[in-house]
Amino acid sequence: MKKSLTFAVLLLSIAACKQEEAPSPTLQNVPTDLTTTLANNTGPWLVAGTANTNGFTDGVGAAARFESISGIFVAGDGSLYVCDSGNGAVRKISIQNRVTTLKIAPEVFGETEFSQTPYYVAVLNNGTVGIQANANLVLYKDGAVIKTFKHIDISTGQFGGIDTDPTGTFFYITHNYLNLQDNIIKGYLGTIKKNEMSAFTQIADQKTADELHTRSKGTQYTLSNGGLYAITPTGMTRVFADLNTGGIHAVAVNKAGTEIYLSAGDNGDIKRIKNNQLTTIYPNARANGIALANSEKFLYYTSRNNTVVRIPVP
Repeated sequence: MKKSLTFAVLLLSIAACKQEEAPSPTLQNVPTDLTTTLANNTGPWLVAGTANTNGFTDGVGAAARFESISGIFVAGDGSLYVCDSGNGAVRKISIQNRVTTLKIAPEVFGETEFSQTPYYVAVLNNGTVGIQANANLVLYKDGAVIKTFKHIDISTGQFGGIDTDPTGTFFYITHNYLNLQDNIIKGYLGTIKKNEMSAFTQIADQKTADELHTRSKGTQYTLSNGGLYAITPTGMTRVFADLNTGGIHAVAVNKAGTEIYLSAGDNGDIKRIKNNQLTTIYPNARANGIALANSEKFLYYTSRNNTVVRIPVP
């Protein structure tokens, strides 16, 4: 009996590790020289899609097709959620690398002719998916849209980023008020709790508050005008202003708040800020959205060549 119990515990431990570090690349998707890749702790490993091939197809790994993918989020069970902006859709990638499409009509996100499509996504522990588009913010659960928050006038404002709080029980969101005629731009921070949106608090004057990261310890981060900002009780404060990143596209931060990962520059380089030093850990990645695995051993990113990729964290 003791031997059987030990074996069962071992199986559960293996399953937990697989879930935490999944999705895993299939054999035909890993680099040819896998030994060198692992020894050097480099990448990349393909999770889904085929490089430089557009489309809108569900499937496993390289059989899936995307178009202009942007935001990415790692759910608590290790599955990935990706904003397929070119197709006006949100895609889920299971821990077996199977890509499926959430059942949301493109027009739910806004006027498709004005490219009002999903850009950022986050998932609560209870399975509620929050999706940010320029025109609308959409909540989705159990195979259906459960609520939509609309703008009164898209010309005077738009939603920014979305992320969960560190416990995964509610959403943080940013909203931008834009009055270009009077040259007024303001950034705001709010929450969605129990499917209800809170009042917004102004955090920026003459700045937008775009992609959002709130799951790191003690500090919230947002992007504005190509720079990285920390959200504090007094507003938004520039982070590492003296470091030239060449424009930031996305941000991810470890739970301890000691390492910041960025996709930046014309080539979508993946960079890391650690110990007050900025280094490039994967050049020419062509990365859009980025997200850390739950284990923090890997970094996932959406590529401009319509693939979802995983690299080890050095």
